[in-house]
Amino acid sequence: MESVVKMLNDTLENERALLTEYGTCKVLLRGPDVPLAFYFKKAGMDEVKHVCSLTRIIGFYLDSVPTTSSRKVEGGHFRKGMSGRDMVEDLIKHEKQAIESYRNICKTICEKRSEFPENSEKIEFMLFKNIRQQEKHLAVLKRLTEKKD
Repeated sequence: MESVVKMLNDTLENERALLTEYGTCKVLLRGPDVPLAFYFKKAGMDEVKHVCSLTRIIGFYLDSVPTTSSRKVEGGHFRKGMSGRDMVEDLIKHEKQAIESYRNICKTICEKRSEFPENSEKIEFMLFKNIRQQEKHLAVLKRLTEKKD
């Protein structure tokens, strides 16, 4: 179970980083990219929910200690004047990483089911809910990068 707690804490750090990325992107947008800020705000609110659910899983369901740190953002070197499209492309990479992390955790839980408390189904449900939200974010971000004729 310790390996899953570590994976969950790593994912929690990633979710905190995504929350920071969405917030940063939202305030840096200028010109024709400003409408993206509304989506970034909504996605950031979803990331808060992911942070809360992971903290609950680790602290309550698995009786472990959730991390309070955030990972350093790889590639998320957002800067003033950066295009919304460039921001979205960075966010796509990070959403894909988050989805992969969640899927690996679910797979590990299934493989080690005997080590988990009887509420492992609740844990999996919460993780799958986060996966669905991340997949929605990814789909929206991909649509935002499509060229319009």
